[in-house]
Amino acid sequence: MKKSILLKLTATVLCFALLAAFLPLAVSAEESTIHIGVFSDVHYFADAVKGNFCDAYKEFTYLKNKEYAENNALLGNALQGVETVLKQAEEEKANFLLIPGDLTKDGEIECHIELAQKLEAWQARTGIPVFVTNGNHDINNSNVTTFVNGKKEQGTKTSPEQFRQIYANLGFDKADAFFTPKGYPEAKGGMLSYAADLGTGFRLIVVDTSMYSEDNGAPGNEHLTDGCVGDALLEWVCDQAKQAKKNGREPIVMQHHNLVQHMDIEEATFFAFVLRDWERICDFYADAGIHYVFTGHLHASDTASYVNDNGERITDILTPTLTGYPNYFRTVDLTTDMRSTRLDMTNYDIDDERLGLGEITTDFGETIARPYKYTSSYEQTFGNDIGDFVERLLTDLVKNYFTQISEAGGIIPFLKTKDIDVEELLIGLIGTNGISVAGQDILTVRTNAMGLIRDIDSQILEKYINKPEETLAKVMTLVRKLLAFEVSTYPNTYNCEKLDVKNTGKPCTIGEYATTALLLYYGGDENIIGQKGYEFAEDALRRFDSGETTEKLFNLIIEVVVKDLAENIILKDINLNPGALFPDGTVFSMLGKLLQLITVQIFGGDNSLL
Repeated sequence: MKKSILLKLTATVLCFALLAAFLPLAVSAEESTIHIGVFSDVHYFADAVKGNFCDAYKEFTYLKNKEYAENNALLGNALQGVETVLKQAEEEKANFLLIPGDLTKDGEIECHIELAQKLEAWQARTGIPVFVTNGNHDINNSNVTTFVNGKKEQGTKTSPEQFRQIYANLGFDKADAFFTPKGYPEAKGGMLSYAADLGTGFRLIVVDTSMYSEDNGAPGNEHLTDGCVGDALLEWVCDQAKQAKKNGREPIVMQHHNLVQHMDIEEATFFAFVLRDWERICDFYADAGIHYVFTGHLHASDTASYVNDNGERITDILTPTLTGYPNYFRTVDLTTDMRSTRLDMTNYDIDDERLGLGEITTDFGETIARPYKYTSSYEQTFGNDIGDFVERLLTDLVKNYFTQISEAGGIIPFLKTKDIDVEELLIGLIGTNGISVAGQDILTVRTNAMGLIRDIDSQILEKYINKPEETLAKVMTLVRKLLAFEVSTYPNTYNCEKLDVKNTGKPCTIGEYATTALLLYYGGDENIIGQKGYEFAEDALRRFDSGETTEKLFNLIIEVVVKDLAENIILKDINLNPGALFPDGTVFSMLGKLLQLITVQIFGGDNSLL
């Protein structure tokens, strides 16, 4: 009898032991779902700095491709739309809002304060927790602007400490882990990173990828467009992810800069948008168990994945800007059982009538017809046509670099500020400086070759760099000639349909095709190849694939670059002054004057390079 009781007790204990052992597996096998609203790159410009919508502010909004005059309506509709969709979820306690950076125009402290107040009020009313992170525009940005005195003036910057204080109730208060840089407060890189649990099955790791401090590669503590994750921050992120896994939670990341390339050429052409050393960061993230990352920055709607050598896949979910085409906000449902995670995502138009969202109105009382992304936003973001878009890009480049070159005194001294010494490069290329006798240069790179190069540099400075508007006009004439190149005999019906442009029936040009590419890529990679009514798209691709268009386009580029630009502009504008080979103050300066005089006599005063 005692033996029987003992056996029964033993069996009972074993049963409980087995149950306890398998209980975590049973719990982890249960699915956990969270519902997330996402919008990014708000670029909020506060009413407090708009100068009562003065004329200077009005002019400013017309010159910019971001929709500052509409941002109140855009933000209001996005918040209303997210609330409407998330409130339909069965489990409202699993609702969250993520905003992956570039919260303000350029980090004006008034803009941060006003935006935070709006988000806090929405969070309190809806009960939906809000999580934010900073973007490259938000901290230590000298482009801060205010119109409080009726004119454009420099505003007040925001420090990383101020950012954390302002948004204390919008993510930081929900966190139980924070990254502190070694050497803080002198070192600040990554200091706004934090982590918090979402629902019962997920953990959010917010990574501060922005570069705004000298210890993080930003000279003078001035913001950079680039993004990076330092080694110490990377270790912290991976530790957070691994610990989340141990605790039965799926780690997800939110950061501003793209983790994965969204175009094959992104690293080479849009290098400041994907993280520095992104493939290495992807490897570490993926091996730590991170499979989904929410980003902004590139202003497009796209997902891109990376698979590392261990077969781990990580997906970058890129959300477009709220204040530029296509103005999407989105909702994402994430479900996990800790063995696999499912993602369902839906994009919504900012004035989606089905969600009860109103039409977008401006600061000046104008109401814009639906769909806003086509009736107004595309043109504001990219211009009337692709030529306008290119001109905007070139205008910014010209304004930035021409000013720097002019202040440096020419291209040669400007390059030297970037650690590029043309003189040393030439000496290294030919292997010698040239001929010197008794310390006097006879025929050298340093004196003679550089004398001629500096003379040409000074002419370029005078005729192009110091006349940026004229230079840009000449360049745009050539650009528009290229954009008029025909790529299909069919008219571009897609642009006509979306942008309400009259169909002239004329063949599709490469400029029109590029507009279509912008509409499709930024709008979410819609595929129109082979669709009825859009024959131009397939025809253009066929012509490129066959080589028919490629050869013609190549010949046109050669014509524009060699004949129109080089022969008809540069070589006619720049003079060959052989006297510059022997500058004043050198041994053979008199020879230089003689050579110059002979050249002028021979060519009748026209000694242009052509």
